[in-house]
Amino acid sequence: MTKWLNWVFQFLKLLIFNVPWLVFAKFYFAKVN
Repeated sequence: MTKWLNWVFQFLKLLIFNVPWLVFAKFYFAKVN
């Protein structure tokens, strides 16, 4: 159970770091095209 929670925490951490980057990329490509 602890290992599963740790995996979920790592996944959420990746999500928190990646979402702003994806939003930025989406706006950037929208502006370029």
